[in-house]
Amino acid sequence: MKKNYLFSIYLAITPLELRFFLHELAHLENVDTNTLSEVEHLEKNTKIRLTLTEADRKIIQKYGKLTNSLLNYVILDHTEVRV
Repeated sequence: MKKNYLFSIYLAITPLELRFFLHELAHLENVDTNTLSEVEHLEKNTKIRLTLTEADRKIIQKYGKLTNSLLNYVILDHTEVRV
């Protein structure tokens, strides 16, 4: 797996905040399909590249191609900022 990963996020956040939300994703139990659908339609203008730790890699391997969408879902769920 790559050492770096480029995330597309709908909200302007710092790399440190992104890493926090990535680790919150590891504990995700339930997904509200309506909110996930809302996330899919948001414009994702912020690009953040992270150098991945081993823990980060495991999270990305667990969710695969859905990682970015679920990460935006977690951010939306935690921040309650609707764009």
